[in-house]
Amino acid sequence: MPDIPLIPVTSPASISIFHALLTRGPMARVEIAQTLGLSQAAVTKAIRPLLSEGFVELTNDIEPDPTRKGRPLEPIHLVADRIFTLGIKVTQDTLYSIGMNFDGSIQFSHITGRSGGTSQQLIDDLVKCCLFLLRECSSRGISPDGIGISISGDVDNEQGIVRDSHLLGIHDFALAEKLTEQLNIPIFVDNDVRALTNAESLYGSGRNVSSWAVVTIGEGIGCGIYVNGKILTGAFGVAGELGHLPLGPLSRRCSCGKNGCVEAVASTPAIRAAIKETLNEELTLDQALSRYTHDEQIRGIIDQADMVLADALGTLACLIGPSKIMLSGESIGALAAEPKRLENIRSHFSKRAFGNSARCELVLTQQTFLDWARGAASIVISRIARLS
Repeated sequence: MPDIPLIPVTSPASISIFHALLTRGPMARVEIAQTLGLSQAAVTKAIRPLLSEGFVELTNDIEPDPTRKGRPLEPIHLVADRIFTLGIKVTQDTLYSIGMNFDGSIQFSHITGRSGGTSQQLIDDLVKCCLFLLRECSSRGISPDGIGISISGDVDNEQGIVRDSHLLGIHDFALAEKLTEQLNIPIFVDNDVRALTNAESLYGSGRNVSSWAVVTIGEGIGCGIYVNGKILTGAFGVAGELGHLPLGPLSRRCSCGKNGCVEAVASTPAIRAAIKETLNEELTLDQALSRYTHDEQIRGIIDQADMVLADALGTLACLIGPSKIMLSGESIGALAAEPKRLENIRSHFSKRAFGNSARCELVLTQQTFLDWARGAASIVISRIARLS
């Protein structure tokens, strides 16, 4: 793999300072010192290499405080275009991609369909997409520092191997290695929900919150967990698989091959399959929800899905004690459109969560696939800044 352009943050202090500037915005030395519990001398020493290599700079564009004595404060801020990354979110039929400054601002985007479902077709599609993105960068005079790719399933992000993605039908696939053979740029691969969680921790509503989780609801049920400044990855690269907790009826078979998974009841395909089995009708989720209030059978199927999901959320709250759980994914719009469903989920969640864990806030977050692509691009930021 080509060399990774590491940011010169080599001490715990410099990493903490860089992370604070990334998530909090411009800060003066004294503010950094107070926030992180460091001396101002330690702050000055830690930022020196960042200043000399152009990753941060000093500004004095903040209105001076006439009541403050001594030298005016010089805020330190990141140079947003010093690092540029590309991100690609892979779905079953589409590639969503972006180019991003390392402050999280998206500079351009691209959406393209996939040519097929085989592993070789995935490689071909990704290479084609990457070459398009690299040409776009070249036309703008940009030299990108790496490409992040997010994909559903069990992903070994250290080795860049997709261990198992049942939604995409690929297993033990060395995706990063195969792409690097054709592209002379660092490639990083991670689970899509974990990547989305990373972006939320750096640029979204997870900034400066110590314990929270993202739960995505759609083709599958995904979960990213953030605790005390770290995204949980697990000893074997698998953590937060909320969709595969065995909280549903054992009669419901999951696409992973096991029975009783949350995903086998609460995902969009599972709800549609249950409706077809019960009513012998092929309905989209939107069509089913249009009949939610007056069709008792459809309402029963959707309510069961929501209660199993609430059981899973309650379990998650008991295990990690988050201050909030962000509900996201393709099906969130449908959930937001029916207030009674959300009310039922919150009510059931409060009964399942133990003690003060029930104080956890359930928040709906509307995100597009380009937000997921930003998650992929954020993988590169975290790697080269040694944040993960």
